[in-house]
Amino acid sequence: MKKNVFLRSANLLKNSIKMSLNLDLEGVVKDLSELKGLPQKMGQMLAIDSTQLFPEEMREKFKILQKDAVAIDFSLVQKLILKELGPEKFQKIEFLDQKPIGVGSISQVHRGKIAGREVVFKVQLPNLKETIQSDVLMLKAFSALYNVARPESKDIKNMIAEAESMLMYEIQFDREVQFLEKTAQILQGEGNYFTPQVFGEFSTKRLITLEYIEGTLLSDWIKKPHTHEEILWVSQTLVDLFVLEFFKFGVVQTDPNFANFIVTKDRRVALIDFGAGKEFNAKFRRDYFQLLKAGVFEDREMIIHWGEFFGLVSRQDTDEAINLFVDFVMKSMRYFSRKYNPMDFGEEAFTSELVKLGTQLWLKQKKSDPKSDLVFLHRKASGIFHLIKDLKVKMDLSDVFDRAEKAIDEIT
Repeated sequence: MKKNVFLRSANLLKNSIKMSLNLDLEGVVKDLSELKGLPQKMGQMLAIDSTQLFPEEMREKFKILQKDAVAIDFSLVQKLILKELGPEKFQKIEFLDQKPIGVGSISQVHRGKIAGREVVFKVQLPNLKETIQSDVLMLKAFSALYNVARPESKDIKNMIAEAESMLMYEIQFDREVQFLEKTAQILQGEGNYFTPQVFGEFSTKRLITLEYIEGTLLSDWIKKPHTHEEILWVSQTLVDLFVLEFFKFGVVQTDPNFANFIVTKDRRVALIDFGAGKEFNAKFRRDYFQLLKAGVFEDREMIIHWGEFFGLVSRQDTDEAINLFVDFVMKSMRYFSRKYNPMDFGEEAFTSELVKLGTQLWLKQKKSDPKSDLVFLHRKASGIFHLIKDLKVKMDLSDVFDRAEKAIDEIT
């Protein structure tokens, strides 16, 4: 075990150097995929990074980690499932496909069959907690190394901390099942969305067994040619889902990985992964809406007030940093203004301006301490933004703010 830890640490250090120097990114992606856990999760986060501090080439190559990671050996998968279920329940599995249909940073998914029903087994990789903790120590060296190689970047230890927090949260499979069932309940009346059934008898703290959903992973769907009407439908459906999840119900699947959604032939979207599910209480949602409202009405003082409340800005920072934050919020909220809609995401001028402004803010801001829940929420919002941007769709978002406000007003 000590040898394995040593080899893993050496591999992490080697890839840290390559990333810092922007060398052999294909090899880095492959190694991160094999390492799983924290390194792969960081790679996934880099794929949707919106700060522009990481090279575009790096972010593009890391997108493969959102779906096509390296699988672990099937014999180990069998042993893990057997260990979780025990011999008696394991014998009830009529079929277990050797080829995985999904490979993530902490788990692997295989199709199977129980009592004639098609299912999927999401099995957790072994020794994750210990591995994550040892990786954190090594990746701190990566943080210092990256800062030397790229002095324009902020210390990326915050990204390491975020990735660690997300993974420690996601390895709680029993909590994930509870969140899935809660989401299924609140989405019952919403025809465009649904969740798979959980087979509780065949689920444990390290194994989740779900019904198999026929359809196309969103990560695959976006690679195929579609009409503008189809692209508009998918984009609008995911925006609407965010409004429902956060503003109406306060129950959000915060992982924006496109492999976490399935598009079905009957034009519905299945939510299939809830490891990063988070609940946001009524006060948090009301307060956060006040920040958005201040941005829509371009109220600079209220933007600073609510931004400081959420730890996004500090009056003790430089005037330049504060002004950049205010401008970033106001320009971000233009997406929901009737004056600027419909928005053409194929037109690079506006989105590029916003990304550039966000980069300047990231570089100039010295004092900020965002509330932890915002990390998860903004991760989801950033993922939706990147999806729509990649699809280059033209859509009207002017009613999103109104629907969000209506949902907030109806909170009891």
